[in-house]
Amino acid sequence: MDTPERFLTEEDSGEYAILAFNLSAGNGFSQAAFAPYDPDVRRTPVYPSVLAAIMVLLPGSEGRVAALTGMLISALTVLAAFRLGQSLAGDAAGWWAAALLAIDLTTAAYAGQILTEPLFTLLLVLSFLPLTGHAGGATIAAVSAGALSGLAALCRPIAILAFAALAPACRLRSATAGGAVRLWVIAAMMAGTLTMGWTVRNYRTSGTATVSSVAATNMYLHRAAYVEAYLQQRRVEDLRDEWQRELTARSSGWSEAERVRWMNDHGLGVVLRHPFVYAWVALRSAARMLTPDHIVLSSLAGGYDSLAFRVLRGAGWMQLAIVYLLAAAGAVRLWRMSPLRASVLAAPIAYFLLIGGPEMYPRFRVPLMPFICAFAGAGLAVPVMERAS
Repeated sequence: MDTPERFLTEEDSGEYAILAFNLSAGNGFSQAAFAPYDPDVRRTPVYPSVLAAIMVLLPGSEGRVAALTGMLISALTVLAAFRLGQSLAGDAAGWWAAALLAIDLTTAAYAGQILTEPLFTLLLVLSFLPLTGHAGGATIAAVSAGALSGLAALCRPIAILAFAALAPACRLRSATAGGAVRLWVIAAMMAGTLTMGWTVRNYRTSGTATVSSVAATNMYLHRAAYVEAYLQQRRVEDLRDEWQRELTARSSGWSEAERVRWMNDHGLGVVLRHPFVYAWVALRSAARMLTPDHIVLSSLAGGYDSLAFRVLRGAGWMQLAIVYLLAAAGAVRLWRMSPLRASVLAAPIAYFLLIGGPEMYPRFRVPLMPFICAFAGAGLAVPVMERAS
């Protein structure tokens, strides 16, 4: 499979490409290189299925087409951000939200990578639109929102509980609190049905009742590792490599279910024994997430020492500083106009900050930018709206 290296900067890209290749070749959802092609429970199916469809339809140019598809999806996300900002704060806010998202360097850098970010971000934003608009019936809107939230979770499992963030949007769509609860339950059931279907598949094929074994890997080799590295004052990368070697040796004869259970139990044990340390390392990671990307950007710009990278990195800092200031002003102004509308935008941001954990870095910010830019759009547009009123 001819895939230019610039489309595979992150390690995850290779796994998605292998899964897609096996799917397109009729070998099932597997990362194995040879028969019997053991089923994979590490990744979720939505993004590899899209890549597999590209491979079937356009053989021989998969990498470039996948990158172009990501760029197209990112362009659609800009339109979705316009609609989100428009529905919550008016036309001007929508246009500003779209413009600010279109020039976000981190979002642009990841748009051309063979990664879940473009598709996941689009699905996440789209899951809010049926409830923030007024087209169609409320029940249909809740079903649509739940289905899109479930697809987002099957694109990237960090969104497994993202339907919870739909609660303010459900209240916005309903005239009563009881009606909002009904809409949220419908959305949650729809999202849960989709993710449960994949969980059943994983259990039947591997004995592991999980949407993705990535959660166990993150718990042990990321969250617990960050806590232990802080306690030992060591580089987390060195500690993680040491734990990975020990785990590989220890689990050589284990089933996937036993391996997942051991990582969950031991990782959670470390976190629970040191909750304040965990909170501190998670807070530091959240701050790191809010900075400009350097991994993909350096690859695209010719390396960390190149002038292009240094210029783009500086521009990224200035751009984000402006967007964050505008978003803070927009959050305050939108809250004064309508606390509920402000909560619709704040809920997904809060969800990812709370659930992200110490492993967050700028890549994790990409799905949040449409909501941050919608706040920033409100910051630019609301004074005009106030004068008009």
